[in-house]
Amino acid sequence: MDLSGVKKKSLLGVKENNKKSSTRAPSPT
Repeated sequence: MDLSGVKKKSLLGVKENNKKSSTRAPSPT
């Protein structure tokens, strides 16, 4: 797995989560 790819996916996931529910955003592991 590419660290950069994982980081990008994680960042995207976090951003999407924040957009959907800015009240609770589970940290991507």
